[in-house]
Amino acid sequence: MVFDRAGVRPGELVVVFGATGNVGSYAIQFAKLAGATVIAVSRRADRVRDALMGLRADYVVKPEEAQGLVNELSNGLSADLVVDAVGQATWNLSFQLAARYGRWVMAGALTGSDVTLNLPSLYSREVAVIGSTGGTRIELIRLLDLLSKRRIKAPIYSKMRLEKVREAFDAMFRGEDRVGKILLMP
Repeated sequence: MVFDRAGVRPGELVVVFGATGNVGSYAIQFAKLAGATVIAVSRRADRVRDALMGLRADYVVKPEEAQGLVNELSNGLSADLVVDAVGQATWNLSFQLAARYGRWVMAGALTGSDVTLNLPSLYSREVAVIGSTGGTRIELIRLLDLLSKRRIKAPIYSKMRLEKVREAFDAMFRGEDRVGKILLMP
């Protein structure tokens, strides 16, 4: 989604909502590989800052801090690319942060799917709206190549035995300061 669908380029300003999740953690890393400046947005920014900086985010902020930082870094022009893997809770803010001629990628509906969109704002700013949920086989091969060459990380929050699958699901939905996946091992 970041490379092929959204076409991130060197020097662009990229904002990633849902930065601690799977989509977000990879979006941060892919945007950095492309040479972009990356703002990672998380409601738990204070507690996950080190982990997200470890994924090469340039800035880690809470949603209510995002607008100010984007304005400062872009001289009021907004972000070239916004990736939102959260959904309803961040929909309006993430759309507002997309610059004129910018790209806005929606890649999740974790917090809900019923939203509204201001159509004049969409077409007058000429924002490209991109929906993305997965990738192609070629993109998977590219991902595995980047992982094998250690150019990106696959963040693992914890490892649990398969018998603890219920505990793993509980940990996922507990609202912990989790960055990365819970790995179930046989």
